[in-house]
Amino acid sequence: MNRWLTLPMHFAIMTLAVRAFAQPAEWFQYHPTPHPAPSPRHQHAMIYDTDRAESIVFGGYELETGFKGDTWSWDGMVWAQRAVAGPSPRRGHAMVYDSNRNVAVLFGGYTEAGEYNNETWEWNGTAWSAWTKLEGGTA
Repeated sequence: MNRWLTLPMHFAIMTLAVRAFAQPAEWFQYHPTPHPAPSPRHQHAMIYDTDRAESIVFGGYELETGFKGDTWSWDGMVWAQRAVAGPSPRRGHAMVYDSNRNVAVLFGGYTEAGEYNNETWEWNGTAWSAWTKLEGGTA
């Protein structure tokens, strides 16, 4: 039985085939066409959306152009740039996938203003929405 794990890496896709019975793993490099694809970057965040069967990449830092605030999806074959409106450009943020609510949750990051923030955003597969601060109450 084969299981596939796909990880975006700049313009290429590295796919790891994990075979049963402790056989060595095999890596394959894919060059998706047609482009576009996310620019090379670091300190971005990525999740796998199990409901929509796609990986989502947000933000990061590119050496030539600086902070990134773009959202990309990878369906295993094609990259697509997604929502234009959403979190401000940032790097070093965290993202997780909430499978109970079928949303990605993004938190924090280091902004172009040189500050860390505590913003929380949700990606529902088509658009970003900001969480608002809840006042009062106790845990």
